[in-house]
Amino acid sequence: MRSVLIVTTLAVSTPAFADPDECTTRNRFGQCPDDHDEEYEGGAGFFMSVELSSLARAASTQASSVAEVTMVSAHVSMSFGYPHVRYFAALDLAAGAAFASEGLAYDVQLLPVGVGFELSRPEHTAFIGVATGIGASGAPGALPSAGMIPVQVTTMLRLTKGLNLMSRTRVSWLINRTSRDNGSPTASFADELDALLALQRSGEWNYLEGSYVGIAYRELEGARFVGVVFGKGGGEEVFDGYTNAEKEERARGRR
Repeated sequence: MRSVLIVTTLAVSTPAFADPDECTTRNRFGQCPDDHDEEYEGGAGFFMSVELSSLARAASTQASSVAEVTMVSAHVSMSFGYPHVRYFAALDLAAGAAFASEGLAYDVQLLPVGVGFELSRPEHTAFIGVATGIGASGAPGALPSAGMIPVQVTTMLRLTKGLNLMSRTRVSWLINRTSRDNGSPTASFADELDALLALQRSGEWNYLEGSYVGIAYRELEGARFVGVVFGKGGGEEVFDGYTNAEKEERARGRR
């Protein structure tokens, strides 16, 4: 008689408990999402920049008294509200010179009525703000002064952890009739067009801070102006009580 020995092995595995401070997944910028991000309810943001721009007349569909414009400007914007939709407002102040008639140029835009859209979280990678209000610009001796109703679209796109793409586009309708009426060859529905596209090298702890360089474009009195812009911006966002720097610090501490 043969004997058969049957051996049964019972394997018991115990679950491995993850360290609560260990980050298992990261977002596209290397940050660790946490429960606080999932409870994100909204916040506020503030951004300010100072620019130096120089534009020269590139082409003209009608005579313009301005051949070149150099401006120093300050741009301030703010937003607050819910995660995806917020109140948005902006203020633009600029002064400089309009060469040709040796006139001093100015540009003031107050845009208190607007709405902003946050397109990504928790990284806050894209923001679009649309605002309108009232403004005035001119260059006595070179460009007739005029009041206007502007509509401005401002965007901030975080391309990588250290690089942002910024843009600002404004179309304006003049209040008083001057030689500047219907002065935009591209935006035929408006009187003037002003635009900027720039790349910003952002800070390590706050992606809103950093210098930028870009292209400036303007249409007025039927003429097109193209030039360069240099600027430096800074700001802060507070979401659910955390600033940009605090959120970055929390993310680093959990890596």
